[in-house]
Amino acid sequence: MNRKLVLNSIPALLLYILPSVNAAKTVEKQEEGLKQISLLNFQKASAFYKSKMNKAKADSPDWQRNSFLYAVSLLRRLPDREDDKLEASELLDDLISRGSKGVCYDGALFFRGKLAEQIDFYGDEPDFEGAYVYYNKVVNECPKSVYRNYAAFCRAQVKMFTMDKNQVKEAIDQLIDWLKKYPDNPYAIAEWFLISDAARYPLKDYKLSLRALLEISKKGVPQCILPDDFYWQTANTAMEAGNKKAAAEFFTKIINLDVSRFKTISRDMLKKIKQEGK
Repeated sequence: MNRKLVLNSIPALLLYILPSVNAAKTVEKQEEGLKQISLLNFQKASAFYKSKMNKAKADSPDWQRNSFLYAVSLLRRLPDREDDKLEASELLDDLISRGSKGVCYDGALFFRGKLAEQIDFYGDEPDFEGAYVYYNKVVNECPKSVYRNYAAFCRAQVKMFTMDKNQVKEAIDQLIDWLKKYPDNPYAIAEWFLISDAARYPLKDYKLSLRALLEISKKGVPQCILPDDFYWQTANTAMEAGNKKAAAEFFTKIINLDVSRFKTISRDMLKKIKQEGK
């Protein structure tokens, strides 16, 4: 499983663990809907929550929660349809307008950001600036939110999507500050990968890219990534950064693996580094 697939599945997983209103009384009622969400079956989930929303007392906490889950099911179900996205945005905007005292305020902000960020149908365009505003509100206004850590990741990502060097620099600085405060947050490794990729391009700051990869190495390379792929990327980034010591270290790691398609070239690169050091 690659890290893009993992990250794309996170919104559905977050919904599955979403704290509920009056949890002890609500879990049984919502079990079928949450089960469908966990299976990524948003067709059935949307039908379930629309029914629950229509049966609930208007504007009650139960209505708001079902409204939220219906909106997100509309947002996520396929095929993408413009009218589904418009209905979802109206429901989420209504929940946001109620402020932090309303039910699912943080979730409504987060998925409104997703709706702004994504291209969902023909003629749709991403609104990275708008998405940033929503994610930023989750981070700054909802300190206890289950969405907060992932919102911090998405907040940086949408700035990087612009490929504007100034915005990318701002996003990296903001993300590094976040990582200083929360170095062990669940998305720390993904955030360091994001920094490394953005530092490489468009910034071409190979020293910063290497710094991020070394942070990942300290934390441990995720199992979903082949070790030799990571070592090869790190070694070559070190070469581009002019850090031959780090490059030699990671070329050596490749050579010491039982199996790697990069072994022969890594031996050649290590030999070259040693010859240049004489």
